Amino acid sequence: MDYHVFESLFVASGTHCSVAEAHGLATGMLCVDERADAANWLTELFDADADSDSSAFNKFFEATRASITSDDYRFDLLLPDDLDDLEEQVEALRDWCQGFLFGVGYSGGSGAWPGEISEILKDIVEITKIEAGQYSSADADQEDLDAKAEEDKAAFIEINEYLRASVYMIREEFLSRAESATH
Repeated sequence: MDYHVFESLFVASGTHCSVAEAHGLATGMLCVDERADAANWLTELFDADADSDSSAFNKFFEATRASITSDDYRFDLLLPDDLDDLEEQVEALRDWCQGFLFGVGYSGGSGAWPGEISEILKDIVEITKIEAGQYSSADADQEDLDAKAEEDKAAFIEINEYLRASVYMIREEFLSRAESATH
């Protein structure tokens, strides 16, 4: 899935959330309930009277489902790519996390989360608060600025990987809880 292609679709549709937030929402819903459907997701994205091409959005939702459930661990957060500005990437990451938290809460209801999930969700809440570093040349020389930019990029990649792994952990926990409830 290409971030900018879907971003154009979301902007044109008039939805109130970014493509990253919508992907996070879908991911959260699907982690908690593998049977979640696009209709509920679409209801959260649009006002009841919104006029949107639901087939494109259904494909988006189902592509998210396919990436989460694939055996080859190909799921990735839908964010701007490495060529985009780090600030744009961080803003999209925050949006993704907000959507994910909403999706988990929407599908999972309220209540106590199992220990590890509770800690991960707390981490994700903290990630919604991060900001891309802003450095001026008055603060340091160019070499220091470049080094700090590299540190920020490395931290962003590390957070992204943590979130990818967390999605699989949360999904597995909810799958095993669902299986236990049916037996």
